[in-house]
Amino acid sequence: MAMLKKIIIVLVLLALSGAGFVVYWARQPLAEPATTPIEFTIKPGSGVRSAMRQLHDSGVAAQPTLMEIVIRSLGRASAIKAGSYRLQ
Repeated sequence: MAMLKKIIIVLVLLALSGAGFVVYWARQPLAEPATTPIEFTIKPGSGVRSAMRQLHDSGVAAQPTLMEIVIRSLGRASAIKAGSYRLQ
């Protein structure tokens, strides 16, 4: 019984640590302030994974997989729209 309690405590601590990391990461800016804006295009028909890869390939210093996890966990996957964008 004591061993089960320890395992549950460790799992809860790991879950809290992981959640803390995701919250910290999600609050960071997508790009460092730059002298030139970053322009990118999300192609029509792109899903979240593809859109985040296109964003990363355009020079935004963010992890596409983590961005996808955050977007899907917030239920915002349908908010990703095709088009041309500019980050300043």
